[in-house]
Amino acid sequence: LTLPDAIPCEVVCSSVIDPGHFFLQQPTHPSFSSLSHLDMYMIRLYSQGTDIPDLPKPCQTGLLCAAPVLGAWFRAVTVSYYAETDEVMLRFVDYGGYTRLPRSELRQIRTDLMSLPFQAIECYLAHVQPIDGTWQWGEAAFAHFQKLCMGKVMNATVVGFNVSDKVPMVELTVLDEENKDRQFSQGRGWNEDKNDLSFDFYSRWGPIIVWLNSAAKYLNFVAKNLEDSKMLHSAG
Repeated sequence: LTLPDAIPCEVVCSSVIDPGHFFLQQPTHPSFSSLSHLDMYMIRLYSQGTDIPDLPKPCQTGLLCAAPVLGAWFRAVTVSYYAETDEVMLRFVDYGGYTRLPRSELRQIRTDLMSLPFQAIECYLAHVQPIDGTWQWGEAAFAHFQKLCMGKVMNATVVGFNVSDKVPMVELTVLDEENKDRQFSQGRGWNEDKNDLSFDFYSRWGPIIVWLNSAAKYLNFVAKNLEDSKMLHSAG
């Protein structure tokens, strides 16, 4: 899936690399409701399917596969292959995020699991950078961003695309405690102490801790916040 250009769109944040780099989903898209069914089907299929082959060695990039996470299985695409350790860097296509796993743990994906559009959209935050002018985000900035956006239905507006990788640059707007639109701060970031533990924007190719909800818990909060959002719109 993609976000429409210059048109606000309801989204939820499903994975955060750092405050300037994250993945969004569109819970109002007609295909989104099928994601939970796909998740449950993949758990049953890959948890019991001992005869499903793993990925070929050496592993090519750009291969769609099934990857185990937190006792579940998710669709992912191969990004890099490390021959010396026989490990693969993956990007999760439905929930977002990157991680590095042994090739032997990955499984080939069946064609009937490829029809649902990829749900996670990789994005960069427009107009905001760390306050010290670098591309390093402090731990406090990371926590603040998660507090602002995780578990909430927001509006995202595409205002451009990154020149190097064509990833969309978005503005985010979220309702605050008084149910008023609040756009994420423009022109400055939240990293006030450059000595804080930092998250390097360019370090995604190393081992990364991926924030990834379990499917059941994640879909529950999406459903709740969608209902809350509809009630607010009706009241307005």
